Amino acid sequence: MFTIRLTKIFILAMVLTFAVSSYGQKMTAEEIIAKHLDSIGTKESRAKIKNQAIFSDVQFTIKGAGSLNGKALILSSGEKNLLGMNFPSNDYPQDRFAYNGKSTLVAFARPGAYSILGGFIHTNEELLREGLLTGTLSSGWALLNTDSRKPKLTFEGTKKVNDKEALVISFMPKNGGDLSVKMYFDKQTYQHIRTEYNRVIAASTGGTVASGSSIDSSARIDSSARQSESRYELVEDFSDFQKAGELTLPTSYKISYTFFSSGATRSAQNQNREVELKFKVTNFSYNDQLDENTFDIITK
Repeated sequence: MFTIRLTKIFILAMVLTFAVSSYGQKMTAEEIIAKHLDSIGTKESRAKIKNQAIFSDVQFTIKGAGSLNGKALILSSGEKNLLGMNFPSNDYPQDRFAYNGKSTLVAFARPGAYSILGGFIHTNEELLREGLLTGTLSSGWALLNTDSRKPKLTFEGTKKVNDKEALVISFMPKNGGDLSVKMYFDKQTYQHIRTEYNRVIAASTGGTVASGSSIDSSARIDSSARQSESRYELVEDFSDFQKAGELTLPTSYKISYTFFSSGATRSAQNQNREVELKFKVTNFSYNDQLDENTFDIITK
């Protein structure tokens, strides 16, 4: 009797283990996204948001060159979006990235030069055009309107992210692109907690990367670097989710950008570099009256 009972318990445990392990495998990317959107708010609540303005403090750090503290604004309306930052620095006074519904716009951080991040976005326009950058902090978030964007979405199983089990989806824009894009969703809450972007330029192809300002002189890649393999990685992390009106959104947001070249020759222009931006949301605002030219930022 005791043996039979143990056998039944063992069988039940095996069934439950199999059900749990196969749960994620059975889900489709579309099912995960549907649950993710519900984690933001109800369909009715999401439909009410015509635009949103998110204000935050921001800390910019470049490895080996110190940090700056400033203010940031994430503004969006439909598919239009803008990320703007101001810093008390002559070397890096500002950064502006926007998509006005037709064109991707990246402003010079200072006269004649992009920042490190600006140079990367300038050459990878899908970050803004497809509503990827800033995730759910934008009303133009890529997954809010997949019917019109029509990206290729593939569920790729699970992976640990900061000790959390996450569901992984690869995202490829309808028109393709050189970036590998993977999105991560908390397996328990379906909240979007990370996006990873990777791009590799092989040594034989060479590559062009926009030049940078004096604070990012390392962003300029000379001919010796173009003759070696170059790797670019940008990671967005989202955490500290809180209720903001009828929506639940992250209040902590981090951008980590890394460039690595395998070239043997190193100089101030082609050295490997790491940049980090940490945002802490201070205020949310919805459905404000916006000027129609709000997203037409001056790029020069």
